[in-house]
Amino acid sequence: MSRSVVGAMPMTIYADDIYRPVRPVLGKAAAWISKIHLTTLNDKLKDMTPQYIQRSRNEIVQHAKAIQYIIHAFVTEKQDLSEESIKETHRILATGVPISVREGPDIPPEDYGGVYRIIIVGASSCNFTVSKFVPAKMQEMCRQLKEELAATEEKMTIDPFSIAAKYSLEFVQIHPVQDGNGRICRMILNAILCRYAGIIVPIGEHVEERKEYIGKHQEAVQRGNERTWRSLTV
Repeated sequence: MSRSVVGAMPMTIYADDIYRPVRPVLGKAAAWISKIHLTTLNDKLKDMTPQYIQRSRNEIVQHAKAIQYIIHAFVTEKQDLSEESIKETHRILATGVPISVREGPDIPPEDYGGVYRIIIVGASSCNFTVSKFVPAKMQEMCRQLKEELAATEEKMTIDPFSIAAKYSLEFVQIHPVQDGNGRICRMILNAILCRYAGIIVPIGEHVEERKEYIGKHQEAVQRGNERTWRSLTV
């Protein structure tokens, strides 16, 4: 299936262009080809730049690859949810997705993907772990998770919802990376639920769900209480 585009530059756009990365060799022309095709699928994209559309595509693709990696490692291969595993998940997530900076150049993914942040970050009234303490906090979190899972498996009794809530909340309170903490937090939550409860919990599919998620997140972080966070999964 193809579509002819009427204009100064004759071209043919194929239906599978949406799945292809913008080819560097074609530069802006390829970007606009992708944009023209995408706007035929979704009129809301017509005011977006080709770079924005391509970035959004990369975010979706890399998110799928990252969740696939962590599920395969932790659920299928029964590996520990280690620092190395979490870092690799984040590196995959960040690939092809630079951080947009309001003033100054974008931060390339290779500069922040899979590495702990060295800057101070905060959100609303939430203060996260000071950067110099992040490595120690992450090491402690992963050690505690490993020990708790080993103990519950030995007893053959486990509450996967409480454990998933506890450690995904702890991760987001540490906020170890410069960008993508929320997405990795939800991947950790779902990796634990998938392995021990056999389910995946989609969070924020709809506007009202996203509002509830943000509200629960802020409340849980401020109180340091995983019960609030747990309520999102049950």
